[in-house]
Amino acid sequence: MRRYSREESAKQATSVRELVSRDFVGKSSYQEDVAGINQKIEAVKTTANKEIATQIANYRQSVDGKFTDISSQVTTYKQVADGQIANLSKQVTTNKNSADQQFNNISGQVSANKASADNQIANLSNQLAKRLKSQISRESERQASSMSEF
Repeated sequence: MRRYSREESAKQATSVRELVSRDFVGKSSYQEDVAGINQKIEAVKTTANKEIATQIANYRQSVDGKFTDISSQVTTYKQVADGQIANLSKQVTTNKNSADQQFNNISGQVSANKASADNQIANLSNQLAKRLKSQISRESERQASSMSEF
């Protein structure tokens, strides 16, 4: 029985040793695992930071390029608008000058026509006055001759 108990005790001790050695992580291997994990984390962080920095740089370059494009388009549109405004201003000035010239021409024509009409009225008035004098004179002579017959 002693023998049996020794053998059983030895078997149990072996079993316990196997379990402990299988599940036991040594301090040095644990520290190596932690250091390895930390290195991996740092490597991932470094890679992620580089990728983020690259993406930000690409985004910034893209935004700067778009800003440059928009700025160029605004400049182009402003130049076109300035040219159109200048053309419209010239057209307005030309049209105003043309309208002023036409007004002056019409005003001169009206003045000339009024002067001509005034002259025609004066001539007609003179002719009418001469005819009236002539008729009055004839009428006076007839009356005088008809009175002398009496």
